[in-house]
Amino acid sequence: MSQSGERITLKCGSVACVFLGRVPESLLAIVDLDGVIVDPSRRLAMAREECGDDRACFWNKFLDPEAALKLDKPNPAAIEYVSGLPYGIVIVTGRPENMLEATLKQLDDYGVRYDAIFFRADYTPAHKYKRAVVERLVEEGAEIVEVHDDNEKVLEELRNLIPSARLVLWTGSGYTFYNYGSAQSRTRAIRWSV
Repeated sequence: MSQSGERITLKCGSVACVFLGRVPESLLAIVDLDGVIVDPSRRLAMAREECGDDRACFWNKFLDPEAALKLDKPNPAAIEYVSGLPYGIVIVTGRPENMLEATLKQLDDYGVRYDAIFFRADYTPAHKYKRAVVERLVEEGAEIVEVHDDNEKVLEELRNLIPSARLVLWTGSGYTFYNYGSAQSRTRAIRWSV
């Protein structure tokens, strides 16, 4: 994997992904973007309102880089939590490569600390794509100690791959430490920015 920070497309198992940054040689936290660092609820509502049940229209609207820059809001609680972690931060987002520039601008505008970022290069489902990226990182020698995502299916997929990692499920009302197929009792409410 590149250590110089250039943008490359690589294979993560049978899945293609786009990589930008430098994976640190330290403990790592894997962090999702939409639903964790970024509140995409207004972009989601716009896509649903304009497209109804038309899935192609919905995904085109939802994954529009300009809509992301105009409608998304930062999640200050998640940004503060993740920035305070004593690990390297690798963002693994389901956003496609065409959102790369807008995403980097968002991360800069929001003051998000991260070392590397992976974008989805095809239409592989999120849980399979993220598992493939994490498998690639583990094969490269990474020790992943935390995973932050808003998708339970992703956390379920990664639970067996990295059983010692702390899994953190983010929802609109906060986060929950997730373990063994169910949310643990420790939940912390957060307030999304308005």
